[in-house]
Amino acid sequence: MNIRSKILPAGVALAALFCLPSCPCIDCYTDGGYEPIYMTRAELEASVKFTDAKSLEDAGKIYVRTHQLFICEPYKGVHVIDNSDPSNPRPTDFIEIPGCVDIAVRNNILYADNAVDLVAIDLDERREVAREQNAFTAIASPSGWWWTTSEEHKDKIVVGFTQREKRERVSTY
Repeated sequence: MNIRSKILPAGVALAALFCLPSCPCIDCYTDGGYEPIYMTRAELEASVKFTDAKSLEDAGKIYVRTHQLFICEPYKGVHVIDNSDPSNPRPTDFIEIPGCVDIAVRNNILYADNAVDLVAIDLDERREVAREQNAFTAIASPSGWWWTTSEEHKDKIVVGFTQREKRERVSTY
């Protein structure tokens, strides 16, 4: 082996070391992640209700049925839109369903996840007609992490998340 074949890799490695930071990070911060929003079992079971239409802030899954659109707003509920005239869709209702991220409609029944429960809502009668408790596992945060409930919140159910505003200083070496 000649000397060049030994020096060249060593020189590349040395140059790479000079590109790495050599002191603690001075202005490094992490985002705070997400904080869970909790409800008790009683609050969750009383939470599904029809309200007046409201503006859509964060569209999720969309379900189309005849002349109606159902747009899930993650963790909040479902927007009901009359789409009889596609050039002029008209919001008609909002169904509050905390923890909702997925929906389906069959006949006149809307099925949705209400956090860990599956609920069936009669669209003609505008009310919840059935509930299957603990049909689903706990919901994951928007960043994809599963949330473990602390002892303080052991009797509560996670129904959504809020973005933490807190930024933490991180020191690295």
